[in-house]
Amino acid sequence: MPLLYEDTSELHAIAHRIRRHADEVRSRAAALAARAEQTRWHSAGAAAFRERARCASHAMRTAAGRLDDAADALDRHANRVHQVLAAMQHVATAAVGEGVHLVDEVGDFVGSALDCIGL
Repeated sequence: MPLLYEDTSELHAIAHRIRRHADEVRSRAAALAARAEQTRWHSAGAAAFRERARCASHAMRTAAGRLDDAADALDRHANRVHQVLAAMQHVATAAVGEGVHLVDEVGDFVGSALDCIGL
């Protein structure tokens, strides 16, 4: 994977996929918690099982939040890359324009010099 994408839409697409995974993890965490709470047996083992399921569900929701944070960071990075590429394009366009202008000025100078010496 290149470090700098010229087309930042790919970076945004990756961020979108990360968000979809976060949503799926959250959905599975909710399903796990709901199923654990729906158990019908009552004992110390059942209570321990429900507590473990709650802890796992909480950890899954935390992981989903971190995935969301990563997707947000990737989107921000893609936006910055886009801004840098746009600025570089602007500078390159200006430099080309100045280069053309400079060539015209040099051409005028050479033409004037040649006129001065009679060529």
